[in-house]
Amino acid sequence: MRERIEMTKSTEHLPAEVVGQRVGAVTTGLQSTLNLQTRWDDNSSTVLFESMDGFAKGVTGTLQIRPGELHLVVHLPMLLRVQADAVEAQINEMFEEALK
Repeated sequence: MRERIEMTKSTEHLPAEVVGQRVGAVTTGLQSTLNLQTRWDDNSSTVLFESMDGFAKGVTGTLQIRPGELHLVVHLPMLLRVQADAVEAQINEMFEEALK
């Protein structure tokens, strides 16, 4: 069972202002899918998130904006580790849709 999901997606094909909008779309998708609370860290260009309740209680992670890419790390609590592949597929689908 995997304890975390990690993925990097290229944003080189998008203008910087569009990347910011798309990060908002991915963040909104994560919030609704995993019932997450998010906050923005200006110093590191990172969205920090965590779930405090519901089926995803204990999920934490980061979505970092890097030059030419987005890097996501999601730490899964014990109960969601058995569903890591399904959670990753949902997140990957959100990324693919947002970064078209």
